[in-house]
Amino acid sequence: MRHSPALFALVLALSPLAAAATPGPADAVPAKDAVGTLLEQAAFWRAQGRADLAVQAMQRVYALAPRDPAVIRHLGLFAVEDGDLAAARGWLGLLRRVAPDDDGAVAGLEAALSRATPRTADPAAVMPQAAAAATTPQAAALAHVRQDAQGPLRGPAARYAGHVALLAGAGLDAEALALLNRLEQTPGMDRDGVARLNAVVAAARADRLRAAGQLAEAYDVIAMALALTADDAGLQAALARLYDAGGLHREALAVYGRLLTVDPDDPILIRGAVDAAIGAGDPATAGRLLATALARLPGDPDLRAAADRLAAGRGTPAVTTIAMATGNPFRRAEEGPADVSAPTTLTRIEEPAAAPARPRILPRILPARPTIVAAPAPPAAPDRPRPVATEAALMPRTAASGATSGGLYLPGSEIRSVYVPPEGPAETTAPAGTVGAYGQPLTPPQVTYPPPGAAPVAVEYAAAPSPALANDPMARDIDRQLAELREQTVAFVRGDVRLRSRDGESGLSELTELGADFSASVSPFGDGRLTLTATPISLDAGTASDIGAQRFALNPLVPTEVTETNRDELETLVTSNPNVWNYLTTEQKSILGAAITAPTVTPLADFTAANPDIVAALSSDLQTAITDALAANADAALSTFVTLNPTIRTFLTTAQEATLDAAIATEIYAFDSARLAALRRAPSQKTTGLGLNLAYANGPLTVDVGTSPLGFAVENVVGGVNWTPRLSDTAQVSITAERRAVTDSMLAFAGTEDPFTGETWGGVTRTGGRVMFASDDGNVGLYAGGGYYELEGENVADNSQVEATVGAYFRPYRTERSELKVGLNLSYTDYDRNLGEFTFGHGGYFSPQNLISLAIPVDYEGKSRDGKWQYGLGGAIGYQSYDKEASPYFPTNAAYQSILDQEADAGLISSSYYPAVSESGVGGNIHGSFDYEIDDRTTVGGAASYDSFGEFSESSVMFYVKHLVDEVLP
Repeated sequence: MRHSPALFALVLALSPLAAAATPGPADAVPAKDAVGTLLEQAAFWRAQGRADLAVQAMQRVYALAPRDPAVIRHLGLFAVEDGDLAAARGWLGLLRRVAPDDDGAVAGLEAALSRATPRTADPAAVMPQAAAAATTPQAAALAHVRQDAQGPLRGPAARYAGHVALLAGAGLDAEALALLNRLEQTPGMDRDGVARLNAVVAAARADRLRAAGQLAEAYDVIAMALALTADDAGLQAALARLYDAGGLHREALAVYGRLLTVDPDDPILIRGAVDAAIGAGDPATAGRLLATALARLPGDPDLRAAADRLAAGRGTPAVTTIAMATGNPFRRAEEGPADVSAPTTLTRIEEPAAAPARPRILPRILPARPTIVAAPAPPAAPDRPRPVATEAALMPRTAASGATSGGLYLPGSEIRSVYVPPEGPAETTAPAGTVGAYGQPLTPPQVTYPPPGAAPVAVEYAAAPSPALANDPMARDIDRQLAELREQTVAFVRGDVRLRSRDGESGLSELTELGADFSASVSPFGDGRLTLTATPISLDAGTASDIGAQRFALNPLVPTEVTETNRDELETLVTSNPNVWNYLTTEQKSILGAAITAPTVTPLADFTAANPDIVAALSSDLQTAITDALAANADAALSTFVTLNPTIRTFLTTAQEATLDAAIATEIYAFDSARLAALRRAPSQKTTGLGLNLAYANGPLTVDVGTSPLGFAVENVVGGVNWTPRLSDTAQVSITAERRAVTDSMLAFAGTEDPFTGETWGGVTRTGGRVMFASDDGNVGLYAGGGYYELEGENVADNSQVEATVGAYFRPYRTERSELKVGLNLSYTDYDRNLGEFTFGHGGYFSPQNLISLAIPVDYEGKSRDGKWQYGLGGAIGYQSYDKEASPYFPTNAAYQSILDQEADAGLISSSYYPAVSESGVGGNIHGSFDYEIDDRTTVGGAASYDSFGEFSESSVMFYVKHLVDEVLP
């Protein structure tokens, strides 16, 4: 009994299994016996004549053990028995890669294939029209080919390309396959060359099936051949013709575009691309393509004919849209879903009332799909004037090999759709709220997975055609039409190391951050991607100077200038607020005591009585003057007498004069205010922690939850939700709700401890949401959006933020492998309060009451010819202006602020408020990134950036390694 070769229907070849089959398969068995049990089930249903259920059993066994040589060998034997020699050759090629050392399995399948391959073939029996033309030049050529093929074969395989092409073109597949089988068994023959010849046969067979209207069968033939020779241009051209014939004109155009980048002057390919564009209802694209081709080949008759068809309006604007990620697009209407789950125990299969739809068991080898790669969300506003263009929420550059991110926020760069090599799908995790370049909302990772019946991810995906004519505007339109992404289920691990350095005031706004991200990503549910990330991090803000310490924690309470005129006010403040000064040490209290101690008068009578030698040294006139002064006022002060009689010093020795000065000094207030610096405390600001994050991405939805680094003085739960639906082929909206840590400074990010009270403050989070709209027609992009956030931290005053941005960009230069983008961005940010300082109650984050930024971002990105290198370089320059209102030193503690106000009134400090500030100027940014694909499992990359505005600057650098860990065939 023969079944459709296009379905590769399974026939159990092992007669002992069939003979041993009982009326029904065994009941539940352990998972480790699942393969053997499923083979027995297939044998049972085959013996019962239920080929559909036998196919289901083999679907399950292949899903359980896609790399098991025995399973692959059985599948090859089934194909041989079914008469589908092309499928059998595909399984043989797969078996050789999976088990190159298993000579028995390979030899067994080779022998079965050899026995089933006809040694001779009568053209009249295979293709009657060939026999009818026996006297034609083609017949003579066929005779020559057959005669030459009967002799000894020698390499290379390419020597027989003409033989195979002639046989395949005449429809003599059996003879062509027989020749290929002999070539493959010839010692020393290059098997890659034989695989190329097999692609010629497959392409010719697919074209015949297509011409006969058997589109699904043609697709199956191409899919199997692509598994062996993914980059064969002939196969890809056959796939393009098949797509176009099936109404999938956009997909056909994408394939033609890839081929034309290699051979732009091929009139057949150009004609096919023009026809596909006409069929897609896109005469503009067809016209541009045709004009370019006619400029190169003005006299080509095929192109002239295509021009006539275009002028006549051939084709229909109705474009058929089919989800390519679900397998054979031409069979979806005739196939129902098939369950290919692999339970840990297998139960008895109950015979259904009616035969199910025809299932598949071969891996669906599909064209690579465009994939959007994501990156971490942008940070909150910095503690200093923000560099130009960051207000546009421009994000780190990404690449197909792995998103370069690691917490680097590079203004002017881009998150873009990239084409992922089938050997290593890029990761798709992205925290909610990520915004793409030039303010575009970043489309969350779009991930599609194989439907029931498709192969497990361990099967090697064929590198099929990718996007069309990237140097033409139609490429972007094709990208939008191909909205569903290729399958993204390969697990990976990734490690990032990054360094960020912000200049500023030591111990306050200065920050050096050294961190790493260790991520593991899987697709545990068969739908969506789950990523766990651990982030060890170290922060170092340095130690505040004496001047800087005056604006840290509670240090402003310590006066900066005490004089005889304000000493009394200080004494009053100290005595009325003993709880404040009790935080001082004993030594610090003694200094403060000296500052508030009043001067003591030395009586003239006491001094003369205690120092008779000094009195005796004086002249008689001065001695008489002392007597007269005491007679007039017994409490006369020594300092007053010396002031009225300055000649007294001329009679004294040096020692006697020193004694006199010491006695007078007690009457004068002479406290040195510099001694107050010893009352301030400003310990070194450094800390370490470990952040955790769990993210799940599925289609337009991304959800994540995690913590700010554990071990920081303030720990917070953070996370978010992002939904990015497409509004049309050219437009999308991004809606984000999130709670994120503010990372502008150590105080904002980690929090710190007041050195006097031991209280913790800082650790600020932003909670709110934003909506961003973006549109991109391939040449020009527009975007606009805004958001609102509430900011709060431990012992930090609450704040709110409103933000808005609008901008546009265009691409003045673009080729297949590179692109230049230039834009203009206008953004506005407003905070309710200025809380950017570092005294208790402030948050240490840049929070102007209004900030306006106008920037011109420019980005260039490209990739190498082989696709292994991807790189980008960009920058931004612009103008920004901001205003900050005056802010109290202690916004959360009225008692402390009241003491400061009184100190300011007494002149003990200069002010109890931070002054208002207005500043404007030019700023800029420069950034770059690279990604390099070492092999189909491992990618490395890095990025660096530098931002500057006024005296502010920040630099960052990162490096990452990403490695696929799922089983991927070599």
